[in-house]
Amino acid sequence: MVRALFLVLGAAVLVGACGGSNQPRPTSSVTTTTTAVLAATTATTATTSTRPEQPATASSAPAAKGITVRLVDSQYGQILGDGRGQAFYIFGKDRSASQCYGACANRWPPVLTRGQPQAGAGARRHLLGTTHRRGGMLQVTYAGHPVYYYDADAPGRVLCQNVDEFGGTWLVVQPSGKPVRSD
Repeated sequence: MVRALFLVLGAAVLVGACGGSNQPRPTSSVTTTTTAVLAATTATTATTSTRPEQPATASSAPAAKGITVRLVDSQYGQILGDGRGQAFYIFGKDRSASQCYGACANRWPPVLTRGQPQAGAGARRHLLGTTHRRGGMLQVTYAGHPVYYYDADAPGRVLCQNVDEFGGTWLVVQPSGKPVRSD
């Protein structure tokens, strides 16, 4: 009973922390937990795919293999995500280049890659691409849209679909590259 109450309260706080404000979140144990989840996600991703590609030299190894993009199951049907099953979002304010930096990128980390993204199960290879972020890092694009994670999501969990934040709406992505519209 106590555990169930803790889970419900924790979920309510996380959902309440999602969207609606461009202001930084207050410091709390939820923020600490979110930061730990983000750090773990970043550490896992960093070891496989988030550092920018190094310039090729005559004696260098072949280009790095990029992050795997695949379909993942969610409460919104099959949507795009990474090889671990974490959902991708698109930002309504973006066109072909990212408009999400600073506090925005802390809450909505860009999906970064070292090389050309790889199409996994259900992803359409011809829709995959990259765009350069300030500082030279490569961000994954799908159907021309830069894609992002939400900092409190975990593989198999979508918390912030259809949220207005940082001047645009955040939506998960269908296999076609179109955003999932939900009310």
